[in-house]
Amino acid sequence: MKRITTILVFLVLWSPSGSGQTVSTGGQESYGQSSGMALLYDSTRSLGIEEVASSARAAEFVPFTQDRIRQIGTNLHAWVRIEVTNQSTRRHWLLASRYLWLARFDLYRQDAQGHWRMLPHGMLLDRTLWPYDHRLMVHPLELDYGRTEVMYLKIEANSSELWLSLVTADQLGRTERVHAGLSMLYLGLCLVMVVYNLFLAASLRDWNYVYYVGFVLSFTLGNTHYGGYTYPLLWPHFPWFNLWADLLFWWLGLWSGTLFCLRFLGVAARSPRLAKVVSRASLAGVVLPLGNYLYSQALFYELFYYLALVQFLVMFGLGVRAYRSGMTQARFYLVGWGALVVANSLSILVVLNLLPQTEFFDWTRQLGSAFEIVFFSFALADRISQLNREKLDAQRHLAQAAEQEAEVLEKRVAERTAEIRVANETKDKFFSIISHDLRGPIGSLSFLFNEVLQRPEEFDQEVLEITRQTTKTTHQLLNDLLDWAQSQSGHLLPEPTWFDLAVPLKKMAELLGHQARQKKIELTLDNPKPVWVYADPAMVTTVVRNLCSNAIKYTPVGGKVTVGARTEGGTALCFVEDTGLGVSQEQLSRLFSPAERVQSALGTASETGSGLGLILCKEFVEKNGGTLGAESTLGQGSRFWFRLPVTGEASERLDLGQEAL
Repeated sequence: MKRITTILVFLVLWSPSGSGQTVSTGGQESYGQSSGMALLYDSTRSLGIEEVASSARAAEFVPFTQDRIRQIGTNLHAWVRIEVTNQSTRRHWLLASRYLWLARFDLYRQDAQGHWRMLPHGMLLDRTLWPYDHRLMVHPLELDYGRTEVMYLKIEANSSELWLSLVTADQLGRTERVHAGLSMLYLGLCLVMVVYNLFLAASLRDWNYVYYVGFVLSFTLGNTHYGGYTYPLLWPHFPWFNLWADLLFWWLGLWSGTLFCLRFLGVAARSPRLAKVVSRASLAGVVLPLGNYLYSQALFYELFYYLALVQFLVMFGLGVRAYRSGMTQARFYLVGWGALVVANSLSILVVLNLLPQTEFFDWTRQLGSAFEIVFFSFALADRISQLNREKLDAQRHLAQAAEQEAEVLEKRVAERTAEIRVANETKDKFFSIISHDLRGPIGSLSFLFNEVLQRPEEFDQEVLEITRQTTKTTHQLLNDLLDWAQSQSGHLLPEPTWFDLAVPLKKMAELLGHQARQKKIELTLDNPKPVWVYADPAMVTTVVRNLCSNAIKYTPVGGKVTVGARTEGGTALCFVEDTGLGVSQEQLSRLFSPAERVQSALGTASETGSGLGLILCKEFVEKNGGTLGAESTLGQGSRFWFRLPVTGEASERLDLGQEAL
């Protein structure tokens, strides 16, 4: 059925326009195949010259009606009958096929004895054995004036394209000079772009340029091979490679061009799945040249043309998408790739017989790829400019950031220097106060010991009590000083854990209850609900003990001290209130500063202190993430408090009650 359909198509394409089947040379220098050549399709692929030249087959030859024909989807096995009557004074003529991919192009002529002689030609023949050294397939002919000769061409190809002509050497030479000039111009442009982009790839270490070089090289080789220049120059002794190399070059160009476009447009970064699908689709196209190598069929070419057309349109669509997303470099890409899409689409439509066969369409691929190469080079140059601009911007931003960082660092250094200076001044002043505080009691002890040694008979209970009180005060001062020094050096670190504030309050009541009862002071615990905090229990206990001890010390006989804890405003609040002597506002502002430590006043029962207790309380509370404050009215009493943060987990523990203790 396929053969019948093919024969019918040929009959439509090559229906006879008249009875004449003779090429009569005259004043012209070129005659196309429609001038009198005829075709016989060999469906059996077994006809020999004797049978073809017999009178029985003469009526089966169908004259050509077009100088160039193509039929897709089938292999060509045919005979062409050429009857020539030379009415020109020229004896030397050339029988040329402008279509190059003929596996066999054998010419049969009769000698003087009437025997048929075969002159081999075609792509399967070693280049050095071609009867005429030319990029086209050419058989030289010598035709006597006024003599008529019948000759036959045996043609085999993997696609049914015939473009035969009888032409003079001068005419072919003029045509070839134009063709060679344009081809070399195209080849030179491509090679310049290859060298230029290889240099860019090496200097910038950018794979975009490597893929682009592969794309340009493949298209250059494909178009040069299509023009017939690669076979005599690159592999004249490998004719088998010549039959499928063009499909290989087109696939390499399509694959490398796809990879270049995907990287250049940043498709992998925006749509990785889409990039993977497109790249794999282009890679899968290698099946077509491999299939054609193993089993030469026109179907592989036809499928490749459809694949290339779809791939070109997809890559153009990706360029539109990139440009619409704000990629300015895509404007050059769209112009260059658009030209390539148009040119190759026209060429593919010609191959598929959807457009007429004309010489203009033979150059569309070269024109489109040259236009594309130029504009892609603009795009790559614009990419370099963009990279340079980004580099300069990055350097400028880096310099600005370094300048700002230097300013911030300078400011921090100045602030830190000021802090260190203040800290040093504070410590100097503090230690001068401490040394003054220690000088008094130690001097008193020294005086007392000297008196005891000189007048032991006067050593009584009163002296012993004074000594005891002085020693106790000095010991407390040294302990407080040691704790404060450790907290300042960082050696005294909190070890937080969950606990209820009721625990240190109860310990405080047990420890200071006797002291309060001696002064007849009412010590009250106001802690109706558990208050859970995450802090160092020892530090918090020290704070509570110091605050309560101070409250008892400065509360007169018969007074009242209230200690309590509760949750307030998302924090745990612990307070100590007393009805004691109170503190002036001027002294209140200096209670917690080591640089301006207030001299500890005597308690209501002449109790003494180091003056460091409140400073230690402030240090311990802040180390646990809290704050310490005080309110006081002179002569009416004071209220000292501290707050510790309560997290969500701590809030949940508020309802656990004493069961967690």
